[in-house]
Amino acid sequence: MKKNFAIMVISTLVFTPILLVSAEETTVAFQNPSAGISLQYPSDWQKRENAMGVGVVIAVLAPRESVEDVFQENVNVIIQDLSASPMTLEDYTKLSENQIKTLLPEGKVFNIEDFTLSGLPAKAMIYSSKQAQLSLKYLGVWAIQNNKAYLVTYTAQQDKFETFLPQAKAIISSIKIN
Repeated sequence: MKKNFAIMVISTLVFTPILLVSAEETTVAFQNPSAGISLQYPSDWQKRENAMGVGVVIAVLAPRESVEDVFQENVNVIIQDLSASPMTLEDYTKLSENQIKTLLPEGKVFNIEDFTLSGLPAKAMIYSSKQAQLSLKYLGVWAIQNNKAYLVTYTAQQDKFETFLPQAKAIISSIKIN
């Protein structure tokens, strides 16, 4: 059971992102009442709902910068049911960190810090890995409530991580968990 859960967590942290605001930017409101999630995202980003993997509530993709752009930076929100294997925020964080370091190609954790997601105690982790030919950098933020993990991941090519970080942070800060 723990092995299956470990695979689910690492899939959530890595594979989903591949599937996958300034004050002047116009935003679009997103609400999913059945998932109990709402957020705001930039109007020039593409929305994808429930189509990118298990537990993915929404993914929003940054606009392509050119026709040669091979990867669209993105933010996705995943809800994981932890009822079969309940854990604390600290346990989830340790599991995630271990999986990134051991299961991802060239997985490296840069830092983990306390965070708040929709008023809930949370963790924020910056990490990197290789996916095929791409060097990716991530900002993962998660909170646990009622045996559910709410995971938000911003994924970017390493050299573009800072470019879209302000928009990603604005999306993350707009998230409301009901």
